[in-house]
Amino acid sequence: MEKAVVHMKVEEDQKTDFSSYFLKGEANYWWESRRALEREDIVTWDRFTELFLEKYFPRYMKNQVEIKFLELKQGNMYVTEYEAKFTKLASFVPELVDTEEKWVKRFQQGLQQWIRSRVAVFELTIYTTVVQKTMIIKGTNKGHYSNECPSGRTKVICFQCGKKGHVVRDGRGPTMAASIPKVLALPSPPQYNQPRARTFNMTIKKLCRILV
Repeated sequence: MEKAVVHMKVEEDQKTDFSSYFLKGEANYWWESRRALEREDIVTWDRFTELFLEKYFPRYMKNQVEIKFLELKQGNMYVTEYEAKFTKLASFVPELVDTEEKWVKRFQQGLQQWIRSRVAVFELTIYTTVVQKTMIIKGTNKGHYSNECPSGRTKVICFQCGKKGHVVRDGRGPTMAASIPKVLALPSPPQYNQPRARTFNMTIKKLCRILV
């Protein structure tokens, strides 16, 4: 709603009427009754947004979002997934990221430890640059050992064979297989015909056990 007001370049004293016009259903009924309680003839835009947030985004909900935002961690998410969730939650708590420095600091705090340590070396101060650098670091560190990645080896890719779940020294791909010397197989011992009677007797015994 606020985005539409800015895009349409609505005058300050007309913002409330412009926005309330688009309220439908329950929201419209709420505003009609709430508007009647206001003493001023003209409800300012700041007052309208205050009342609207009190109704549809009360304090207890905002507290929950704040906690969720502060506890947000990348975990097993891709960097793009983590960044999208981070941006969405930040839009509900703008006072926690009201400077570029806060955006950068909070974003880095939620990254996986091995990624965060590498990004911190560059001492970046621009949020978009931090996100780009994080994606580059994540993309160029395939094949690292599991102790460098908290998510384990499930996403590790072996440089040798191209398979996931192990590192080069564990690889058993075509390249490593080719490097293993082949040993000529020894001839198998001659097969002699065994008496069939014994085999027949053993079969009879097995059948008896089953039937008994």
